Amino acid sequence: MQPIRRRYKEAIKEEMKVVNRLRKPMNEANNRYDSIGYREYTPEEEKLAEREYERCKAEYEKEKAQLDHLYEQQTLLWKEVRQYMKNRCDDIYLLSVHFMGILTKYAPDKESKPNEADRQSRTDSQPETDTATASATATTA
Repeated sequence: MQPIRRRYKEAIKEEMKVVNRLRKPMNEANNRYDSIGYREYTPEEEKLAEREYERCKAEYEKEKAQLDHLYEQQTLLWKEVRQYMKNRCDDIYLLSVHFMGILTKYAPDKESKPNEADRQSRTDSQPETDTATASATATTA
């Protein structure tokens, strides 16, 4: 289970560092671009700030898309793992019960035959013992 977790963990960690590193320049460029409306500026400054913001945003979005793809791949991997992790003990137990039923039906135990013969001999001898005891008690009374 542990190697599966590590498969995407390191890649996600590295990509997260890249995305976080790119977020700061993008936010700074966005702040400069937004602040143009609150101060005096030239059209050149506006275009420069807009281009810088668009460049930073494009880099950030590219790396963010890669990070999202890694998260998606990790999620798909977890779904696949969970599919195979389903507990099958109940299914195995039910199959073994059915199999034992089939075995007892079509392949009787060798031990059960002597036990049945012993039972028959006991039941045959038991009535004789009961009658002998009954006649002995009747004689003593």
